[in-house]
Amino acid sequence: MDTQMIKQYTILADFLGKTLGPDYEISLYDLSDTNTALIAIANGHITGRPLGSPLPMILLHELADKSIESMDYRLNYSGTSIGNKTLRTSSLYIKDDKKEIIGVLSITFDDSRYQDITDRILKLCHPDAFIDTNFIVNTESFETKESFLSENNNYRTTEETLNKILAEKGLQADRLTPVEKL
Repeated sequence: MDTQMIKQYTILADFLGKTLGPDYEISLYDLSDTNTALIAIANGHITGRPLGSPLPMILLHELADKSIESMDYRLNYSGTSIGNKTLRTSSLYIKDDKKEIIGVLSITFDDSRYQDITDRILKLCHPDAFIDTNFIVNTESFETKESFLSENNNYRTTEETLNKILAEKGLQADRLTPVEKL
């Protein structure tokens, strides 16, 4: 990549890193030397890669088998960090005037903080020990939808009524607007 292009994409990487926040790593690779391809990085703590790192193996393989030559970008492919966290990456392929890939701008997302928060919230609502000791599920009583419906006539009547109204108006339940649902 030429100096002006490197400068612009370096600014973009810094901007995206600050805008998206600490869970997003923004990496800029110059393909003129794949052994020292990483020329700019924001939030590098996610993968721990320092400047001058080689191009990641997945990108090397894609370049070698030429699978990305006709693509402008690739979205949401996963990889694993050094700490064994699953990361999701999207890459923009930077091309020259001849449509040859000369660089890659990658955005890697680490959602482990969000997964941890989700787990903690669910455990507040449904702590495992509480569920295990206080609830017994009788799976024999509702083995099929038909047995459930026959034991719950109110449910069946409501479902039949809704289906009848939808059919009369020519509507599909999964395509109702909020006003139609009301």
